[in-house]
Amino acid sequence: MREKTSKKLTLLLIVTTLLGTMPLIMMPTIRAQPPAPSFYVLPATESFNASTTVGTQFTVTLWASTPAQSQNGLQTFTWSAELSFNATMLQCLSVTLTNGSTSQLFSGLLTTGLSKVIDNKAGTVTAGESLTSGESVGAMTASLVDIKFNITLAPTPGQTLTCNIDPAYGANPSIDETYFLDALPSLAEETPLSTAFCTYAFSAGAVPPTIHDVVMSSVSAGSSVLQGVSLPVSASILNNGTVTETSVVVNATANGTLIGTQTVASIGAGSSQTLTFNWNTTSASLGTYTVTATVTPVANQTDLTSISKSITVQVLNATHPPVSFDLNGDGKVDMKDISLVALAFGSHGPDIPNPGSAASPNWNPKADVAGLENNAIVEVPDGKVDMNDIVEITLHFGEGFH
Repeated sequence: MREKTSKKLTLLLIVTTLLGTMPLIMMPTIRAQPPAPSFYVLPATESFNASTTVGTQFTVTLWASTPAQSQNGLQTFTWSAELSFNATMLQCLSVTLTNGSTSQLFSGLLTTGLSKVIDNKAGTVTAGESLTSGESVGAMTASLVDIKFNITLAPTPGQTLTCNIDPAYGANPSIDETYFLDALPSLAEETPLSTAFCTYAFSAGAVPPTIHDVVMSSVSAGSSVLQGVSLPVSASILNNGTVTETSVVVNATANGTLIGTQTVASIGAGSSQTLTFNWNTTSASLGTYTVTATVTPVANQTDLTSISKSITVQVLNATHPPVSFDLNGDGKVDMKDISLVALAFGSHGPDIPNPGSAASPNWNPKADVAGLENNAIVEVPDGKVDMNDIVEITLHFGEGFH
């Protein structure tokens, strides 16, 4: 069992005595790359001075160092990492692979693509990637994902806000989502794992200018719903401005048809609020819908780039039985479940493609979670494991984490 130290993120209020107009100088941290297998964040420090305002964005990169061989004599097949940050100071905007469709670690190889969950309430980012071709990588040092943050809290004069952006953290002690997995046949976690974090610091400055900016930070719902069933749609707004806003109006629509309207009486600067809209699909036709949540701009708001967010939801025939995306039955959908789909990739069940045909040697019926219906991916098994199954299980990545 690998050792890992959970780090509590703290808001450090460092009161400094300023002599005249002497600025607060943040010295960069210099550290050695941790030994493989390891995850670490670069740059080691992200420091901002008094001229920075709420809404400033910056990007850090998660790197990996893999061993030539694990303790089992195998190479690396899958990576998964959960990073923590202080959600009162920072908001995660995006997580993107560093080499286009793959990480640099798996460059040139067939992968499942990026699986990610951004939780700006708990202050965590979970990401992962798995090979699908039976290949693996040996000793390498390469980047994995770029993570973009937005600053949501400014220090008061004479103070510094500090937190870690840390890949050694588990928001729930019973859930461990930072690991490397061995290649076949083991799929065991590689040990001992080491990590290193990035230190974020925002030094004291003058009171920031008045900014009016309320954004739609997230919208979520199930990827599919049976026709006639009411689907809860969760929409979260964030006040990126510097003052409290009142009577903030939020709308939810499905393919442009109004689901509902709600008004937030008051939301403070840097605060967020989550609303729930119930979409009654009784009159909805079968097919794919774009569900959009939009916050009406507040008075004097000039930045309108983030007032809406959308997701895709499929309305399915109620006669289809539901499928489970928790393939290994551990109560959550993570990289271990995606790895099982990857291992069964390209396989088919009995009688596919012809009656009497034997199932593929790597066939796993639990990995068959999706098929095509009316040219759309639906959660209905079709007797084979292909990209439709990888796409669908990736959409459910993160369910059961918290």
